[in-house]
Amino acid sequence: IHVKEGGQMHFGTINAPGENVVTIFNKTALLEKDAQLFSASGFFGGMLTLSNINTILQGNGSSSEDYEVIFGNGSQNFGVASNLFHEGISTRGKVMTKGIFDGRSKGLFRGMINIDKGAKGSNSYLSGHSILLSKDASADAIPGLQIENNDVKATHSASVAQISEEQIFYLMARGFSANEARKLIASGFLEPLIRQIPLKDVALVIKGLFELK
Repeated sequence: IHVKEGGQMHFGTINAPGENVVTIFNKTALLEKDAQLFSASGFFGGMLTLSNINTILQGNGSSSEDYEVIFGNGSQNFGVASNLFHEGISTRGKVMTKGIFDGRSKGLFRGMINIDKGAKGSNSYLSGHSILLSKDASADAIPGLQIENNDVKATHSASVAQISEEQIFYLMARGFSANEARKLIASGFLEPLIRQIPLKDVALVIKGLFELK
C-alpha cells in the first residue's frame, strides 16, 4: 500500500477460510507526508494463519491506525506480527490487537516500534492482549521498542489471561448458563476495540463472525 502526500486510505481484511487451510498474509504500507492509513483485520479460520504487517511512516506528519482481532478454537494456530517504522518528523502510529482462544488453539502476537534517529516528535502505541477460554488454549505477546531519538513518545502493553472463573460464577448466579457467561465476558473484552475501528463495515463483519464462533 502506497499512500501519497496528503492522501487517506481505509483498508480492511477478513480472513475466515476452511479448517484445513494455511494462510500467509503479508502487508507493507508506505506513507508519505501527511498521509493517513486506517486498517482493520479479522482472523477467524484456517488451520494455520501467519500475518506480517509493516507500516513505514516515511513522510512528516503521516499517521497510521491498525486494529486486529483474532479468534481461535479447535486446534487453530495464529502468528500475527505488526511493526511500526517511524522515519518522518511528528509521525503517529497505533496498533491494537486482541485475541480470544478456545479449545486447543494457540496464538502469538509480535510487534515492534522502531523510531529512527531523525523521527523527532513521533508518537507510537502498540498493544497485544489475549484471553483464554480453555485451559488447553495458549497465547503469548512479545512487543518491543527500538528508539533512536529522545524527543518521542512510545508505549507498549501486552497481557494474556485465563477467563475469570469468579466472573463466570457471578453471571451464572444471575441466571446465565456457563456458555452464555463465557460469551458475555469475551464480548466485553472485545467490544472496546471494535468500537474504535473506523471501518464500520469491517467491524460489523467481525462482530458477526464472533457471534458465529
